[in-house]
Amino acid sequence: MSNYRAIVCGAMATLGFAAIQPVFAAVVTFQDGTSNAFTGTYSGTSDTEVNNRSGNADKNNGTEGTLWAGVYETYGFDFPNTYRSLVRFDISAMTGNQVTAATLKLKIQVGGLVTSLNTFNLYAVNSSENWIEGAGNGAAAASGEPSWNNRAAPSTAWAGGGGLGAPGGGSYSSTLLGTFTYAGQPTDSVISIPLDASTVNSWISGPNMGLILRNASEPTLNAEGTPNVLLFYSSENGTAANRPALELTYQAIPEPASLTLLGLGCLSMVRRRA
Repeated sequence: MSNYRAIVCGAMATLGFAAIQPVFAAVVTFQDGTSNAFTGTYSGTSDTEVNNRSGNADKNNGTEGTLWAGVYETYGFDFPNTYRSLVRFDISAMTGNQVTAATLKLKIQVGGLVTSLNTFNLYAVNSSENWIEGAGNGAAAASGEPSWNNRAAPSTAWAGGGGLGAPGGGSYSSTLLGTFTYAGQPTDSVISIPLDASTVNSWISGPNMGLILRNASEPTLNAEGTPNVLLFYSSENGTAANRPALELTYQAIPEPASLTLLGLGCLSMVRRRA
């Protein structure tokens, strides 16, 4: 009879183990103005662009309809101007689920301004660098709003320096979150960028300061007046389908209670027999 009990308990354990595994995989997209199963109509995107063009380093662009990344200069005006963008998606509604794959989708607004320096990198912003989108559109940053010079106007600087500085410099990670190469796609093409799933998964319940997008070769220009900059639609664009989107493949995390009940049931069987 002891062998019978072992077989029954073993079978229950096998079934119980299967029960606590993720039972399905599904895909959800977070994009302002569209609906998903977790939030209904979503409005949790924050994005802004920062740049150091003459006179712009203390300005906020939170309501601008464009996200810039790269270097741009016009003939005989300024030195090379660097543009970077910050993007964050609130995915806290996914508590109880695990992200297994993540893709950022950005729609090109202007793509003809990139020459040979066409690699763009994304990094996770450090949890200590809390930022808000801001309400400016090229105006001086109001109190608490970000700009190239400051994380929060008027005087709270980015830990890594202007424009969040260099990778690993205090404002964002030195480890790539994602990368892509611009291959001449025309206006209104969608660039799909795979992101590190474990980092995105940590944003569900942990600190989430989003990501920074920048050209990998900045501040290099091929020649005066030859830009290397990409423009994407931001979350402020009037058409929802144009806005940044975060597509996540996820699995539900079952409650651990099933394993506890399994153990109690098997123990009770043994005790009754004894």
